[in-house]
Amino acid sequence: MFRIITTVLIIGATGCTHHQLRYNTTHQARTVADVHTQQVLDNLAKFCQDPNAIPHFSYPQGGSTSVTDGANVNGPSFNFTPHSLASWSAGFSGSRSNNEAYTMVPLNDPRKLEMMRCAYQRVVLGQCNCVENGCPDCQLRFNKFYLGSERPGKTGEVTKDGKSIYHYTDASNESFRIVREANEFNQEVYRYEFTNDYVPSDDIAAAKEDNRLKPLYVDNSVAEHTARTGKVTVECLSSCWFQVGSRKDFKKLGTCCPVGSYCGTYVCVPNKHRDQLSKLTMVILDIALNDDAKLPTLTKEVVAYLDPAGQITSKREAAYRVTQQLSAGDSEEKVAPHDKSRVKSLDSEHLQQQKLQLFEQEQLRLENSIRTPIQELTPTPGSNLLLDDLRLRTLTPNN
Repeated sequence: MFRIITTVLIIGATGCTHHQLRYNTTHQARTVADVHTQQVLDNLAKFCQDPNAIPHFSYPQGGSTSVTDGANVNGPSFNFTPHSLASWSAGFSGSRSNNEAYTMVPLNDPRKLEMMRCAYQRVVLGQCNCVENGCPDCQLRFNKFYLGSERPGKTGEVTKDGKSIYHYTDASNESFRIVREANEFNQEVYRYEFTNDYVPSDDIAAAKEDNRLKPLYVDNSVAEHTARTGKVTVECLSSCWFQVGSRKDFKKLGTCCPVGSYCGTYVCVPNKHRDQLSKLTMVILDIALNDDAKLPTLTKEVVAYLDPAGQITSKREAAYRVTQQLSAGDSEEKVAPHDKSRVKSLDSEHLQQQKLQLFEQEQLRLENSIRTPIQELTPTPGSNLLLDDLRLRTLTPNN
């Protein structure tokens, strides 16, 4: 009986370790979003107390979970007297150790904290009827973060699948929005945006000649970027979706209402506005983890011909040819002549040209020799008489 009890206790203490580890791991992973959301709630409370505060934010970069089970069994011991069993004893002990940890990375970049401050102020200032003081200019910061430029220009208006939209005025001076696309033969065609009927190609040709077909442009703003990409940005945020008060005001709500606090100021988000809290949390996390957007760099491929000294020269006198990608506004003077990965010697090309010239000269010489008439030799006076005399002596028998 004792052995059976001991075996059951050992199996019960050590056999379910992986179940506990799975439980701890999944619950620890679930707390990552809770950590982000709670920080946002506490920052909301901070900005409700002081709209000009500096936000705080940390995110877990790594974590660990471990479960350690141990069991010790002391075997039974017996004490005997010469005539009987005096005493006996047995022992069992077990232990379980759960360890969970996060490695938190605090955000110290002033530019990112500056944008977070703008995001919190956008949400809080409408709640407390405050006004931004204009420094920093939050809209410029958001333009730089989402669009890559503080003052972005206009961009061509396109459909959801990226096709250009044009403003078309027909012969009766009626305006339409039409979409340019390619048909199955890869030909340019236009169709009305809302009816999907195609515009006759003759009408399009006439509209191009009369300047009645123009591309549509829209201001490249964060709001337009949000509508075009569907991403959660600061344009998705609104105000007046949380309640501000003291601890007594929200104590009766229990745990159903997410609550943040800072120095005696409490904020609570009702269930119907949880979506706004989630959007604000994603905006803050986006600012914390991502850098400003980068505008695409326009480039061009430049082919430059260099002399043996590395100076740009004509193709005829070149010793090297350099192919390099430069920015659209750069000149050929920026070509790096000593970048051997892009330099190709033209010696072989010169040899080929020399061989071709020699071949062409030989061909020309042969053609001239064929066209030149053959000069017949003028016979020497008296040569015919000598030949006749020789012929007669050879054919006449000796006497």
